[in-house]
Amino acid sequence: MDLERQMLEAVNRERAAKGLPPLVHDDRLAGVARAHAQDMAARSYAGHVTPEGKTFRDRLAEADLATHWAGENYYIGYLPAKEIVETALAWFMGDIPHRKNVLHARYRRLGVGVAWRPQGGYVVVLDFAGD
Repeated sequence: MDLERQMLEAVNRERAAKGLPPLVHDDRLAGVARAHAQDMAARSYAGHVTPEGKTFRDRLAEADLATHWAGENYYIGYLPAKEIVETALAWFMGDIPHRKNVLHARYRRLGVGVAWRPQGGYVVVLDFAGD
């Protein structure tokens, strides 16, 4: 099973434990998340904003994904594939703003992007959306 699917399932386990509905995989959101993860990996930066100033909302608009409810989490870890999903999720759940995204009641869809960094490790991006 690929890391992106594993991350979606891990997020949904957390949501189920809190009585929240599962998030549905969204291909377009996944494309936005994957492109951002790949960009951060390739250009060795970390952030919700690219070096040129492009924001998460800008990336959503470019993908024609305008939505009122949206959020983004990212994690960079120097870990093997077998550890990155659970470690990233533990970090998200331990940080209040990122935890709020995982457990946001208005979010219904999720796109996950995972990219390998040339210098080692993974970049994980979660893009959430609700209507």
